[in-house]
Amino acid sequence: IKRIGMIIILISILVVFSLYRLNKKTMPLIIHYGEVQAKKLSSLVISKSITNEDINNIDFENLFIINENTIDMNPVEVNRIIFNLTTKIQNNLILIEKGKIKELDFYNDLKNEYNSNFGGNGIIYEVPIGTFFSNSFFSNLGPKIPIKFSLIGNISAKLESEVKNYGINNAIVEIYIKFNLQERIIIPFKSKDITINDKLPIALKIINGSVPNYYSNPIT
Repeated sequence: IKRIGMIIILISILVVFSLYRLNKKTMPLIIHYGEVQAKKLSSLVISKSITNEDINNIDFENLFIINENTIDMNPVEVNRIIFNLTTKIQNNLILIEKGKIKELDFYNDLKNEYNSNFGGNGIIYEVPIGTFFSNSFFSNLGPKIPIKFSLIGNISAKLESEVKNYGINNAIVEIYIKFNLQERIIIPFKSKDITINDKLPIALKIINGSVPNYYSNPIT
């Protein structure tokens, strides 16, 4: 009986030690995988949330204040654009977290891109532990590790632009939006907050005539 007890104790110690080593080896890989997937998902939501209709509703003629020697942005129009677009993106992210993905206009794109569970507790990826070993034969084997994503902050954005010379006495103004959002990656026994940045071009404008000085004052 004592010998059986010692064997059970040794096996238990070996199992605990093996799990510890496995956890230490795979944890950084799981976190990295979660970061990559979170960034992919956020980029997809941002790009799909802003439609051609949203772009067409932007009054580009009123977006710029062009004087004889300067080009500047109209702060009123900038704030309106940022508010409308960030609100739409955040609402879509909230719908995803609540599991209401069928209410999204890009529902099919989301389902085709991700083999994930979208429940009322956030976005959960279930990844076989064999995925994190350098052997394709084991990629679909082993227990599945849940990786949960959660939006933890309001999405913020700023409208920026770049002016480049174009031909003789002309300029091209490229307008784009930089987005910033915070997400939390949650796996068993560990979580990590990450910041995701994305950039989305929305328009090009050609300004004819002599190229004036340009003052860029991004407004968040």
